[in-house]
Amino acid sequence: MGKRGSRRKGRRRLWWWTAGSAFAVALIGAGAWVGWSWWGTYQQAQAVQQEVGKLRSSLAAQQWDGVDAQVEQVNESARRLSARTQAAPWRLLESMPQVGASAQALSMLASALVEVGQASEPLVPYVQRIVDGQIRRGDGSIDLAALQEVAPLLASFTGKVEQAEVRLEGVDVDAVRPEIGEPVRELRDELENVLPALGTASDLATWLPGLLGADGEREWLILLQNPAEARGSGGFIGGYVIASADDGRISLERTGSSSELASQLIPADSAPADAQQTWGDALERWGAFNVSPHFPMTAALAADGMAAMGQPVDGVIAVDPQGVASLLQITGPVSAMGKTITAEDAAQFFTVDIYREYPDSAERDAVTLALVEAAFQELLVAPWSPTVLVDALREPIESKRVLAWSADTEEQQWLEQSEISGVLIDEPGSVVAVAFNNTARNKMDAFVSAEVDYRAGRCPTEPVQESTLRVRLRNQPPADLPADNYGYYVDPDAPLGTTRVLVHLYVPVDANYRMSTLDGQEVPMYLASERNRPVWWNYIELAPGEERELAVYFEEPTVLAVQPRVQVQPMVNQVGVAVAEQTDC
Repeated sequence: MGKRGSRRKGRRRLWWWTAGSAFAVALIGAGAWVGWSWWGTYQQAQAVQQEVGKLRSSLAAQQWDGVDAQVEQVNESARRLSARTQAAPWRLLESMPQVGASAQALSMLASALVEVGQASEPLVPYVQRIVDGQIRRGDGSIDLAALQEVAPLLASFTGKVEQAEVRLEGVDVDAVRPEIGEPVRELRDELENVLPALGTASDLATWLPGLLGADGEREWLILLQNPAEARGSGGFIGGYVIASADDGRISLERTGSSSELASQLIPADSAPADAQQTWGDALERWGAFNVSPHFPMTAALAADGMAAMGQPVDGVIAVDPQGVASLLQITGPVSAMGKTITAEDAAQFFTVDIYREYPDSAERDAVTLALVEAAFQELLVAPWSPTVLVDALREPIESKRVLAWSADTEEQQWLEQSEISGVLIDEPGSVVAVAFNNTARNKMDAFVSAEVDYRAGRCPTEPVQESTLRVRLRNQPPADLPADNYGYYVDPDAPLGTTRVLVHLYVPVDANYRMSTLDGQEVPMYLASERNRPVWWNYIELAPGEERELAVYFEEPTVLAVQPRVQVQPMVNQVGVAVAEQTDC
């Protein structure tokens, strides 16, 4: 019995030892399997990162040869990475403590790369065509069929990028391993940064064909604004161009001067009642109709005015001298009537020098129109690409020196979502706008600088905020002003270079006026309204070398969800803007 019992115990110990050894081997094998999966997947992630780096460098250097192959390589590497994260060992890793969050983050990164990559592949052939300017036909016109083909692909790609960015936004990069968290952060930030440009490109591909006559000829009115004599939308209308767009072929039909326009009246019935009450018959005169900072109304009035002259138009574009200068960055210098302008001196010429060189107004108008027409004609035949055009126009569009409006309701709704629309915001919140209009009938605004300082109340516990808006104006003309165009019609005996600025303050919706001062002395403000906003206004006279400050104190409803901002028009000297939040309660 004793020996038999000993043998049984020995066999039991052998069984447990064998089973335990097998389990240990299994655990070691599983651990090695998982560890190998982690190491292999991490190596594949590094390979993807390297491929993305190469592609990024090629795109930054605009080295388009081989980009399609690089995109395919990135996508293939991303697919291999995604396949590894879908395998059983990786799924096991995702459920483990400590490493699970990092594994899940890498899986999300791989999935995002694959989705974005798949959506990008159909776009690659078009990208090089667009960047190289091949989207333009041999005669300089734009291949609208190609844009219409690429529009749905761009929309799909933009949607995938947005989905990927939202997915990666859910990853807590600080809670995962740095070798995983950093690539996730980089990709998320890059997707976030590129989304606005992608959205714009997608919208342009969708809407531009119609604007350029894909569905029939379009007539466009191009207004030439001169901020040397300030107007709410940009500047006095110094002339105009009628352009035609038909199936991507753009041609200039005719030009006209400010003198020609001055003899005609604009039917102002289409303007909203509050605007008509605020601006009166100024809306009927071509020399003053663009006093409002809300460009869609100004453009609609211009279209009505042209129709009354027998020239119906489908849309309106406004451009100022700096906008013209941006076009010369593409075309190079242009010449007309013995005068040559460049990208570097065009703005100075149209706002200052032209009044010295051409004192006769008729000759000045003729030179202006001839040079602008030469610039546009050269643009139509110059070998530019869309990316070059976008780069040149980015700053003028952001600073509202180029504006656009369409008579088509759907197109206008799209335009109003962009910076090129010149829309005056009419929604509640801490948003103010300031409009400057020259009422001295001179060109002194070439030498006037303005600063706007908005101190918005932001006390979270109060239903009403106390806010302040300050406007500082400074008149700094040169000592050798010519007599013509720089006098002061209100007082002919005033020193040469004296001017007067009509200042309109568009305060937040439902704001209440408290008091106002000019140079520290209390002054009243005239009251009006436009675009659902209270409008307070007054005149400020400026002698040469004088600086003055208008301060307005008011109460505004608490709308903390809207960040304080200031809308200003383009001036010869860009308006300085300062915004601060007053959080004291």
